[in-house]
Amino acid sequence: TGKKDRDAEERTTPRVEGGVFVEEQSKTDDSTTSDTPPTSGTQSVLQIRCCVCGVMTSPNSANMCLRCLAPEIDLKTSFGHDELEILQCRSCKKYQNKNRIWMSCEWESREFLGLLLKRIKALKRLKLVDASFVYTEPHSRRVKVKCVVQKAIFGDTTSFFRQPVVATFRIRSKMCDACAKESSNASQTWVAVVQ
Repeated sequence: TGKKDRDAEERTTPRVEGGVFVEEQSKTDDSTTSDTPPTSGTQSVLQIRCCVCGVMTSPNSANMCLRCLAPEIDLKTSFGHDELEILQCRSCKKYQNKNRIWMSCEWESREFLGLLLKRIKALKRLKLVDASFVYTEPHSRRVKVKCVVQKAIFGDTTSFFRQPVVATFRIRSKMCDACAKESSNASQTWVAVVQ
């Protein structure tokens, strides 16, 4: 029994080739292993050890497994710590979009969410997976949007990192062009004077 245990241990221990740990995993119909060279039914998988915890993982530029790499990646820094601003008209309650056009949106509606997401510049570099509103008091003049963003870690599509990030918007009051025109020409509704 001692020789069988040593043989089984030798088969499962990874070997070193050129400074990289290689562990072969054979995929056959039965669960027995053999010392024969791989045939068309077996597949050799190249793996390395994580430099932090030592777990076998697929090779990447950081030489770390995804569990050890996750605390080092912070997508919140790309969002910035400053509050973003959105303009709202005092009288008609319309919001100004990115193209300086005033739009009427209901509070926490789909249109309002789209208006706010277009203001976040970091979403050009990251992929947005999900977005939702976080409850805030209406009198606080703040809107919080929880965004779940995703970024490819090593430039491939197989490994990516997701993280929830909360963006805070401060509502600033400003009169829209139509309301400003009405308030200045309250008695006169003319647009131009021809002389």
